[in-house]
Amino acid sequence: MFEHVDDCTGQTKASRIARTLDLLGGRTSAAEAKSMVRQAIATEGFARRTASVSHRAIVNQFPSNKMKRCFAADSKAEAWVLLLADVLERVRAFRPQAVAIQFGHDGRGCTAYPDVAVETTQGDVELWECKGDRKLGNEAAARLESLSNSLAEVGITYRIVRPDWSRREPRASNANRIWRLADYKLVPEQVDAALGVLRSGVSTLGELAQATGAPRPHLLAIVAQGAFALNIASSPIGDHSTVRTIHQHATSGGYGASEGQDFQ
Repeated sequence: MFEHVDDCTGQTKASRIARTLDLLGGRTSAAEAKSMVRQAIATEGFARRTASVSHRAIVNQFPSNKMKRCFAADSKAEAWVLLLADVLERVRAFRPQAVAIQFGHDGRGCTAYPDVAVETTQGDVELWECKGDRKLGNEAAARLESLSNSLAEVGITYRIVRPDWSRREPRASNANRIWRLADYKLVPEQVDAALGVLRSGVSTLGELAQATGAPRPHLLAIVAQGAFALNIASSPIGDHSTVRTIHQHATSGGYGASEGQDFQ
């Protein structure tokens, strides 16, 4: 499906860059912490291996169009989170298992391996933890609270993401549809025509298709590649779906009905 699917069998060694963020004792500044996480996102490797790698078949693997790599996923729930990261406009870049975090909890040092490290189009750094629907026990919740507080001190947002967020409809189905079309080869003339029409004031996918003559799969591939943005949260993708120019630094174009809606 994706040209980079062959990379699924090649990620067997971690990069030698620093992948442990030490937050014990307040020795790390916010600038240093964010820079370290950004570097880890941008560089091949991982802080800890997750799913096993098969040389004969892709098992528990997620091929990312945005990052042009195939990532291991611990579960289907985590794969859905990675899919959203691949499509959402506000996510500029991401990497699973990118860093280890050393932090203090209940008078002792602990180490955590957040599931996904994210850099946003606004330049912020976030760490996402994928959890199921089951309520966390008191000890686990307290430990994650300590982790969240330690990260907040260096300006890094820590989010616990659950299936009611990653599988929220119609966004989840729309994101999956765009992701599956992301490997369409873009036609430069279609991209230029779409951008020109958007600048002229067109605001829906149907109007865009009519003005450019581009088939819908091609237009959705352009969204996946980050050439323009499409509202994927309000209703199933159709002629009425609203479109707009892409935000600066965006690498994909799926967005919510309003700014900040992604985590409401």
